[in-house]
Amino acid sequence: MSIPVTCKIRVFDDVEQTLELVRRIAGTGISALTVHCRTRAMRPSEKAMWHRLNDIVKELPDLPIVLNGDIFEYKDVQRARDDTGATSVMTARGAAANPSIFRSAGLVSPMDTAVELTKLAIQTSNVFLNTKYILLQMHPETKSKSFEILNKSRRYNEMCEAMGLSDYYESEGAQFINERCEPGKNKQKSAGAQSNTQADSSADSAADTTALSEKTTVSEQTCAAADTPAAKRIKT
Repeated sequence: MSIPVTCKIRVFDDVEQTLELVRRIAGTGISALTVHCRTRAMRPSEKAMWHRLNDIVKELPDLPIVLNGDIFEYKDVQRARDDTGATSVMTARGAAANPSIFRSAGLVSPMDTAVELTKLAIQTSNVFLNTKYILLQMHPETKSKSFEILNKSRRYNEMCEAMGLSDYYESEGAQFINERCEPGKNKQKSAGAQSNTQADSSADSAADTTALSEKTTVSEQTCAAADTPAAKRIKT
């Protein structure tokens, strides 16, 4: 097959059962194997069993083996390679909590990273709900007012308020917001324009009614004046 196919597994409790599984999978011709170093019953709070990868690497020396589990910092990448012989690593929770784990110079604070990510998401017109989900995973202070505003936000301007980026949104960010990243945005604009049109129409109607009323009043006053004794003398 010309398209590379990879596979990801968890380990069994039994070492030999795990090795039998990886041998069968490797025999299908996969290009790489990722191993989550936990059993199916283990939770994320339980430490990943990196040592279980050593036997797999020895069993399949020609196949790239990717370690998954407990990669939270850049230095964990090299440590995983040194300790297990893994070709590479895969991370999920670590990157979701703070994408700066890929930074060789070290971690940046989660909040600073979240602020920069918000700007980048706006500049690339990223879908709002996707950005919101990511930021909720990254936000370090779940009891704070900013987290509460973020959690309730429905538009990028509200998100920017939560992230302390209101000035950025007004000066730069708003120009990048489109229908793709905020579905329904154009409908809101149309509804607003229609509302303004209806308001203008109502105002014009009111003005026409007022003018007609004024003309009618003037005509009535003219007719009334024509019936006065002075007017009758002029006619005579």
